[in-house]
Amino acid sequence: MPIRTGILPKRYAEPRLAGRGGMGEIYVARDLELGRTVAIKLLAERLAEDPEVRERFRREALTAARLSGEPHVVTIYDVGEQSGIRLRSVVPRISWLLFKAFWWRMGQKYVIRDFHPLVFFYSFGVLMLAAGFVLGLLELVLRIAGNAITPASIVLVAVLLIAGLQMTLFAMWFDMEANKDLR
Repeated sequence: MPIRTGILPKRYAEPRLAGRGGMGEIYVARDLELGRTVAIKLLAERLAEDPEVRERFRREALTAARLSGEPHVVTIYDVGEQSGIRLRSVVPRISWLLFKAFWWRMGQKYVIRDFHPLVFFYSFGVLMLAAGFVLGLLELVLRIAGNAITPASIVLVAVLLIAGLQMTLFAMWFDMEANKDLR
């Protein structure tokens, strides 16, 4: 029975299930780096979430590795962890959750509970950055199309970008100062 693709590192080719036990599964595969057939012991997912079980599993492997060369003891070639997390799918989700939570906190703390001018700094900073970026792209497209652009429009884009970044960074700094006792 083949293993799900992506669980093992790419150095192991053609993994096949050899057996199941109380702590996990054993697979037989070809180690492309060592050039030999190896057995791979995977901790069961339900147990992998417990740090104590993971540490006991690791200690077992290290103890067996110290006994390498003894008769009737399996040689250990590698000990490690492989995450099943796919960054391409997780990072956008976490980023979106952080973005929503940030603006929810801004609304709750600085608008609903106690109105604070920090909201204006964040809002105007983000709006100015967005406007500067859009106008900068427009200027770039117009320049590529062969149109002349005026120095005043370049200065406007620069002022919007710099002022927007400055306002946003000031708001972040002010927010951190206001919340430094929350640690």
